[in-house]
Amino acid sequence: MTNNHLKRKIPGINTILEAPEIQELLKKYKDEIIKKVIKKTVSKLKREVDRNNRTVINKDLIIRKACAGIETLTQGTLKSVINATGILLHTNLGRAPLGPELFDELRKTGTGYSNIEFDLTNGIRQNRNYHITESLKIITGAEDAIAVNNNAAAVMLALNTFANNKETIISRGELIEIGESFRLNEIMEASGSIIKEVGTTNKTRFSDYNKAVGENTGLLLKAHRSNYTITGFTEEVSIKELCGIAYRNKIPFLYDLGSGLLESTDIKIDNSEPTVEAVLNMGADIITFSSDKLLGGPQGGIIAGKKNLIAQIRKNPMLRALRVGKLTYAGLSFCLAQHLFKPEGSCLPVNKKLYQDSSALFNKAEKLSKALSETNINNKIVESSARCGGGTLPGNLLPSYALEVSTGKFKAQEVYSALLKAEKPVIAILRRGKLLLDVFTLDSGELKTIVQELSKIIYH
Repeated sequence: MTNNHLKRKIPGINTILEAPEIQELLKKYKDEIIKKVIKKTVSKLKREVDRNNRTVINKDLIIRKACAGIETLTQGTLKSVINATGILLHTNLGRAPLGPELFDELRKTGTGYSNIEFDLTNGIRQNRNYHITESLKIITGAEDAIAVNNNAAAVMLALNTFANNKETIISRGELIEIGESFRLNEIMEASGSIIKEVGTTNKTRFSDYNKAVGENTGLLLKAHRSNYTITGFTEEVSIKELCGIAYRNKIPFLYDLGSGLLESTDIKIDNSEPTVEAVLNMGADIITFSSDKLLGGPQGGIIAGKKNLIAQIRKNPMLRALRVGKLTYAGLSFCLAQHLFKPEGSCLPVNKKLYQDSSALFNKAEKLSKALSETNINNKIVESSARCGGGTLPGNLLPSYALEVSTGKFKAQEVYSALLKAEKPVIAILRRGKLLLDVFTLDSGELKTIVQELSKIIYH
């Protein structure tokens, strides 16, 4: 049977519209939307005929696929998932989890109107960064600060302000690649700056920077290697030395910190990781970092530093294109307020998880193990190493525990894939043919759901 003959057998749009299932949808949704989805479904099936010589294309198939298409459009594809990977700031899973307390705050300010750009003391317009500036100044020690929509935008905006058509000096070993194959050098080029690399991949010396400074130098940039480490035969210039070079040559020194550690701690965090305040105290003119990493908030990028330099950034027209909305400001304001508390008093999920001690993690693992055993799912508790993830603290392993789950008659890969398609998707670990659930990133309230979803799959 030819492809053209197969296509002629596909029912027309009007025939599909008469189906009872489609008639029910027409009671709820706009006619033109239903028709567009049906047409798209039919077109896709026709392409499959051309590609695969498919022979089973009937009215029922079109109706079923069209109904599924409407369901996807109305319910969306973005879902809440359970993170059992042990990676706390998992970029693919939305980085910092935000918690119910933050959303209570969003309801207050996000329902109806808010004073996002309105000064309630005198009834005149005010800059929207007002809502976070004071908190950032207190927490980081910066003279001023603003927020944009992510850290890449923060770097781009700063470079465009101070080094548009001018050189930005950076160590060759710091031209990092971040998520989705974006590279720092590409962001620098997009800002209008001219990249001037110094040193080598593993060694950059004071003299390399000093020799590179010229009449067309606009900025000295250091990028924190957040998502990898270089060990062995290495050398890099200290922050203080870089500040000195910038000061003597009257150019700004920008340090892209990435992860944005706000406070030092002896628990979990590698003590070699510099805090935002420490870098500013060393003399950095401007720093940039993400707000959805160790700060524990919604996606955003923070630019903080010297008041006169931040004032110049505020005047850049690009800021208008990169600014964030009222919900992000509400979330940032709430999260920054939580950093004023002692760690044990913070309600931020990132802080709570970072401060889990070994006994609490083991108790959580035991609870999950017992619940799995009660449903006849064999398992054992094993030691594990969690990570911060999201381009933060790459060499920092966080002691944890995981459940190694016996998948019965199914292969671990099959159960792993089925968990992704569960009503409440569970993102597990698939390692050397074994299925693992790391408890570091799990909330106690999620354990019951994990057991239920596994039971459905294994005993289906």
